[in-house]
Amino acid sequence: MRIMNEVWSMTGKDCETMATELLIDANDLDRPEKRYQRMLRQAIELKDRVVNDISVRAIYNYYDDVYLADSILVIDGKLFVSSTLKNVDSSQLLGAYVFVLTAGDFSFPEEPMMEQVLFDLWGTAFATAGRKHLQVHFASEGRISEVFGPGLYGIPMESMQDLVSLVDADRIGVTVNDSCFLWPVKSYGGIIFRVADDYKPRGGSCVACRGSKLSCNLCEYNPNGGAQ
Repeated sequence: MRIMNEVWSMTGKDCETMATELLIDANDLDRPEKRYQRMLRQAIELKDRVVNDISVRAIYNYYDDVYLADSILVIDGKLFVSSTLKNVDSSQLLGAYVFVLTAGDFSFPEEPMMEQVLFDLWGTAFATAGRKHLQVHFASEGRISEVFGPGLYGIPMESMQDLVSLVDADRIGVTVNDSCFLWPVKSYGGIIFRVADDYKPRGGSCVACRGSKLSCNLCEYNPNGGAQ
């Protein structure tokens, strides 16, 4: 099986509940102090202004022929190297999804600074909610692994150019710059393996990760409790 440049999307309303949960959890906005309650009310008001205009979009390929040995992964001729991959049993891999996802542009430079910050947090929350829904979509075809990718876990940011080159990211309005960062900022590029039923989730640590520290809050790996 091989899938090329499949477009997937969902509305902001469809992932609003999960995005709200993620925003509250990531920023401790459920604390009882008045300033947190006030910030949460303000955040909800801002979200209600834009949620109907939000569209989370992804484009992905699926490859059933991937090469993994030690720390080297090859997908359609593109090389990805990470010590984290040593923890993945290649015999359990059935294929790989390569995806780019975006929640769009959440920059509002004309707004007051506090509102700009809250919009930025919403962008992260909607992008992450979209990614989690995309993972559910992939899982409907069989068991999947955790997410690997530049800025997500384990794979160096300099690999982003090669990852994005595997899909037609322009179709969803995503580009990658010379510094290997995606635009719009609230975007992801990642690899998810389709795996056997007896797949053993990877181990790992922040020490082994070669992703960007700027993206630690996006990572699925929780050093206090293993992979989330």
